[in-house]
Parts: sequence; C-alpha cells; structure tokens
Amino acid sequence: MACTEDSNKLELTTDDIITQNDPPAGFSLLQVEDKTMNVSLDPTLTWEESTDPNMDTILYDGYLSDNPNPNELIFQSLSSTNFRIDSHLSHRQKYYWNVVAKDGNGGETNSTTFSFTTRDVRSSLVNENADFSERDFSEVIGFKNKLWLIGGWDYANGLNDIWSSVDGDSWVLEKVNAEFSARLSHEIVEFNNQLWLIGGFIRTGNQVLNDVWRSSDGINWNLVTSNAPFPPRLGHCAVVFKNKIFVIGGRNIDGPSSFNLGDVWSSQDGISWENVTPQNAFAAREVLQLAVLNDKMFLMGGISRDANDFNTVNHWRDIWFTNDGINWEVSNKQLPMFAHKDFGLNNLNGRLWFIGGNSEDFILSDEVWSSLDGEDWIKEEMLEVTYPTGSVSSAVFSNKIWIIAGSTSYPSLQKSNRVWLIE
Repeated sequence: MACTEDSNKLELTTDDIITQNDPPAGFSLLQVEDKTMNVSLDPTLTWEESTDPNMDTILYDGYLSDNPNPNELIFQSLSSTNFRIDSHLSHRQKYYWNVVAKDGNGGETNSTTFSFTTRDVRSSLVNENADFSERDFSEVIGFKNKLWLIGGWDYANGLNDIWSSVDGDSWVLEKVNAEFSARLSHEIVEFNNQLWLIGGFIRTGNQVLNDVWRSSDGINWNLVTSNAPFPPRLGHCAVVFKNKIFVIGGRNIDGPSSFNLGDVWSSQDGISWENVTPQNAFAAREVLQLAVLNDKMFLMGGISRDANDFNTVNHWRDIWFTNDGINWEVSNKQLPMFAHKDFGLNNLNGRLWFIGGNSEDFILSDEVWSSLDGEDWIKEEMLEVTYPTGSVSSAVFSNKIWIIAGSTSYPSLQKSNRVWLIE
C-alpha cells in the first residue's frame, strides 16, 4: 500500500493564535513613605511606573482608608504616577494606602500597602488688630472664596457693615451700611449658592427680628420677608442640613417679657417655612450651637432664662442629635468643658471643634475641644495659640477654622478685632 500525502493540511492564521496576557510588572510605592509620622492633611502620593510585558497601556487605581486593607477608592484609571489628596484628611489619623496597576485586558498587579499618620492640629495668630472695629455677636462665614464678617455690636452701636478677606489678614470694607438694619445675634448660612441672614436684635429699643434677607455676592442684599412665620428671635442658631435651612431656639422679647424658644423651623427655599418642633425634646434655650457631622445634626449647650427673672439661668450641657431634623435623641454623654454658652462649633475634616465660650461663673474660656462623633470629646492640649473668647464668631474657610472678634473679658465686656485660626 503506497503512502500518499494528506491533502487536508492544517493552515494557521494570526486570528487562530491566542496570545497570553501577562500582568503589569511589579512596582514600588515611593511617597508617602511607609510609617511616616506628622504628614500633611493633603499629601501627594507617588509610586514607580509599572511596565507591561505585552506593551499594553497601564492605568492606576488608588485606595486609602484607616483600614489595614484599604478599600476606599480615591482615584481610578490614572495615567500618571502621582496623586494629590485635596479633600483634606483627618488630624492625627493613621491611614493605609496602595495602588493597583491595570493593563486594560484583565491583568492587574497590586503594590504593597504603606501606612502614614497625619499631623496634629495647630493654631496661629493671623492679625491682632484687623481693619474692622472691635465687636462681638457678629457673624462670620466663608463664601465664594472669601471670608465675610457681617454686623455685630461695638461698644455703643449695632452694626450692619460688611467686610471681606481672601486671606483672613487683610480686610476690605465692602459696604458701610447694608440694606438690612444694624443688628447683633443674627444668623447667616450659605444655601443654594446664596447667603441667608435670619433674625437678630436691634439693641436700641430692644427690637427682636424675624426678617430674612439673601445675597448672591455677599455685598448686595434683598429682603425675602420682613415677617417670617417663626417668632422674632436673638441668640438662635441656623444650619443647613438635608438640603434645608433649620432655625432653632433663641430668645424673644415682647414688651417687658423675655422668654426662650425651643421651636424648630425648616425651609426648602428660604421663603416658605415649616414648624417641625419635636414633642418632649430639648428645653427652650438661647446661645446654643448646631453643627452637622456624620450625616446627623447636633444641638448642644446654651442657657435658659426664667421668664419672670432674667437673672435666673439654667446652663445646659446636654447633647442632642437627629437624622432628619424632626426626630431627636439625647445622648447619655454631656459636654465636659466648663464653658458651654457663647462658644463656637464647627466641622473641620470630619471632626467637631468646640471653641471658647462663657461659663456659669462668667469666666471666658480659651479651651478648644474636638470630637469625632459629637458625643465623646477630647481637650486639645497642644495648641500653640488660644485666647479667652466669648460670643465667638467662627467659620470654616480654606480648610481652616477662623475665629474672629468676640468678647475677651467679662464683666467689662472688652471686645476684640483679633483674627486667629485652627488648622
């Protein structure tokens, strides 16, 4: 039998050849170096460039958290080998980070995991004698890349001047007399890209206000209503929470009578207001503070005056919180600081900061306390600069807390035009 050549030969084309995809080559993290201490709150992370055996384009994902196995994605599909964290991390927190190199074809290579610990909080004096006059019971807010100082009380008059600053040191007088009347103990919040001014007190004639004003630039103000549905008030507090403005507490004066308020009002537009006062919650009070942390609104501190005896005062150390602005719970913890009225309360980098204040014995506090949960507090012992300050005006701007003006002595009620900060 003769052998014959098989005419059905196997022919291979390039489409029939399956190439193996190799993952990117290993690479090292560079900065921030492993176990580094005292790191800035906005560090830049860098790592080596990975190479790909198949010449694929490599992109990088980055993870960072306080978990030893970081699982929070902070950047994705990045082509460069560096990334600056500009959201500002928490103080004295240990973080872990790593990077994943991807080739787009399913190949991935993980770096090792590094850790670092951020720096401690610090404070500094910005200006001992700023351009604006000494005052207290004013309002300070960060808005459109500037700090704004509005109104207050000097030694003889209510004020309705408007000052702004891009750095907290040099100040510009934007308007000598604003459209709204001179006042103190008012509230200002930013909402829907506008500033909203609510209520306050005209000391001459003891007139308490429930008007609402708004401004799109901080300088020019328009009257929303001269008589909002909530009662007139001073020493109240306002905050933006869950896309609403909330106004809570304060004190009203009606002829010879003076009485504290424990009501809660909210608005979705700053124009129409709804009474959402809870039943059997916190006592009526003034010079309280509100702040938002961890998707909760916190209410704390303040005082209540006897309706028949102005000098009979209850001082509150309680802490209340709500998830919706309507249903409130009281903490089983109380404020540990000795001063718990006329203080500042701000959220900076996921931590509440309690600044200064006035005590039951009329002693002004130079203390600063902080809390990660609004209930457990630690005293900040290592700050370089603090000042005894009451009637505190404080605001977050440029990732710092700015403490501006306020009372510096009691009972002489010496006022200040000092500017200092916590960062």
